[in-house]
Amino acid sequence: QAADPDDCLADPNVDENCDEVPQRQVQLSAFSIEVHEVTNAQYRRCVEAQRCSLPARPMGIDSAERFFEPEFDDYPVVWVSRVQAQAYCAWAGGRLPTEAEWERAARGDAPLDVTRIYPWGDADPGCARANIDNCVGEPQPVGQFDGDVSAGSILDLAGNVHEFVSGWYDPLYYRRAPEFDPPGAENPGAMELIPVRGGSYATGPEFSTVSYRGSIHLVNVRRRQPDLGFRCVQTRAGR
Repeated sequence: QAADPDDCLADPNVDENCDEVPQRQVQLSAFSIEVHEVTNAQYRRCVEAQRCSLPARPMGIDSAERFFEPEFDDYPVVWVSRVQAQAYCAWAGGRLPTEAEWERAARGDAPLDVTRIYPWGDADPGCARANIDNCVGEPQPVGQFDGDVSAGSILDLAGNVHEFVSGWYDPLYYRRAPEFDPPGAENPGAMELIPVRGGSYATGPEFSTVSYRGSIHLVNVRRRQPDLGFRCVQTRAGR
């Protein structure tokens, strides 16, 4: 039975997929997306170029200190805000993906009438396939779980860390999103929620589907998160 997106207005958590409907097709301009999440080493180069600010360093949190340790160079950068993620992508010549672009990367070119629950297909995720469900309990080097791969060879869309996307979270956005290049909700609304996509090392498989839409309150995003990173996209010529 299809979920009712109206229920999301009262409580975004009332149904795990009430904000994923109605299913519809949109057209996107050509874009390229990074194969993996931005790493500590990549982000550190932006800091060294004085174009990015340092991630947060909460006292007593080991993962916050790893940014400065070379053995964690290939781990996804975390403890950054969306503003910091946007600054990095701009420095790297790109931007954050829209929700639609992220989902296109995860779903591939499968038509709407073809089921694709996870980036790799419909096979159930497990600890050998993706870094989810506290199987490891912390981020791992990008690409280490090579079973977490989309049809377009994009890695870690289902797990490792959640990912920032652009726009604001609106549970009813799919009802009114434009057919061409939907940018995401342009206003924060009363809830002031920022959208995130993909699962993380700490979440179950229900958060790892290609259609799952997550959200985090703006206040929490400013405080930064240990399981939230990002990847960038670039717009390409053509459609």
